[in-house]
Amino acid sequence: MKHKITRRSFLKGTVAGAAIAASSGPLRLFAQDNPTPTPQPLPEGSADKLTVIHRTEYFEQVQTLFRDTVQAFADANGTELDISTANPEAFGDFLGRLQAAVAAGNPPDIAYTSNVSIAQLHLLDLVEDVSDVVEEAISRYGRIMPGTNADKVAQFDGAWAAIPFIANTTG
Repeated sequence: MKHKITRRSFLKGTVAGAAIAASSGPLRLFAQDNPTPTPQPLPEGSADKLTVIHRTEYFEQVQTLFRDTVQAFADANGTELDISTANPEAFGDFLGRLQAAVAAGNPPDIAYTSNVSIAQLHLLDLVEDVSDVVEEAISRYGRIMPGTNADKVAQFDGAWAAIPFIANTTG
């Protein structure tokens, strides 16, 4: 004979399961202090390897052009290149891959995207102050991307969190 699950038995089981799950969370024992995270040293890059995560382009030719340019830079500087792509769309894996790389202590040297906001990256503590690089670029080439709002979306508390590279209508 088959046992038929009734609505009432299903609800009882669900409530019991929820109660067990709720009670099995981390409990402090006696006078145990809350754990505090151990500060981790900032990862340091190496001079012999350049790590780049860049957005997957809609047109292969654009993606190839970007990759070839980065490869030429790495070759000219005698640097090994570790380059990969990630989907930059809201449903894509760009932000997740960047968060995982930073959490693992292996952040990319360059992360290139357009649909993930710099403010979001800043709030998630995924970017560093690159003011020195931007100031060097300005001293060499003049104001960066005049006519765009690069200085408004890439600066926080007076420090550059991104190096303006491209402007488009998608964000």
